[in-house]
Amino acid sequence: MLLHEVRRTLRSMAREKLFTAVVVLTLALTIGATTAVFSVVYPVLWQPLPYPESEQLVRLFQATTPGAGAGPHKDRTRVSLPVWTAWREGARSFSGIEGVRVAKQLLGGAGLEARLTVGRASAGLMPLLGVQPALGRLWGMEGEVPGRDRELVLTHALWQRLYGADPAVLGRSVLLDDTSHVIVGVLPEDFRFEPEVEAWKPLALDVLKDGGNTLRVVGRMRPGVSLEQARGELLPLTLAAADVPGEPRVGVHVEPLHAYFVEQSLSQLQIAAGAAVLLLLLGCSNLTNLLLARGSARMHELSVRLALGATRWQLVRQVFVESAVRAAFGGVGGLLLALW
Repeated sequence: MLLHEVRRTLRSMAREKLFTAVVVLTLALTIGATTAVFSVVYPVLWQPLPYPESEQLVRLFQATTPGAGAGPHKDRTRVSLPVWTAWREGARSFSGIEGVRVAKQLLGGAGLEARLTVGRASAGLMPLLGVQPALGRLWGMEGEVPGRDRELVLTHALWQRLYGADPAVLGRSVLLDDTSHVIVGVLPEDFRFEPEVEAWKPLALDVLKDGGNTLRVVGRMRPGVSLEQARGELLPLTLAAADVPGEPRVGVHVEPLHAYFVEQSLSQLQIAAGAAVLLLLLGCSNLTNLLLARGSARMHELSVRLALGATRWQLVRQVFVESAVRAAFGGVGGLLLALW
């Protein structure tokens, strides 16, 4: 009986091509656009970061506001070398506190020349994030020694773009700002930490000799440690190490890494999500009005069927099957549009 209703619906759709096309296209556009937007919003706002125990990862900042965690985010600053060193040596609430410095550098050699965003990272950053190279190896503690930071690890995207995903790239010599480096590894394709960075190398401490607050710092809290406990431990270490004449940076911010990444694009994502919801409501409203108008036009047909002996359940089933079949066509169209 149900199959009979489906066949009757398909014949009806073939007769009412314009109405069917409007319904299916409205559903497809609404579902497709909404699905596409939320497929972008969901991984950023709600999906956990792709690192082991990612809830333990935090971003660490100095601040001009006194206290631990006090003051607005605009008071956050990056971290100076003395403060970072004090945190690494004195903080017991963390299993690791690692620093990153990002700069533009010129890559040359073997007929290549490209301006890259290069991240200098302390030796423990990749282990802290639980990252293993897709090819080759990473650098060790020796990379933090001035003059021994001449190893380069490529992101997967740069490896594909400049070297055509050639595994023979390992061991190749290149120039970074006229200094010879050796490519020793390639990062996994899904690695997204500091997404603007295209290549990574060791952070030798001599690059911080110019002073100032230049380090981006990430830490991993030990299990069971709260943000308040971490802030409370870091604050006296910061006060002891930070000594900037005229503008002492005497505050500490500790922020979950996921929250930090989200805030970078929160307003844009909220606008996109809001637009998707409005589009969904508009599509549903238009479709409802269209179906109500058609229902009014079919009152005579349904009355005749009742007079000929059809039960109310049969009429409800017919209308339900018609709606389900059209919704199926619109849903499939919407998913194809979202994938595209």
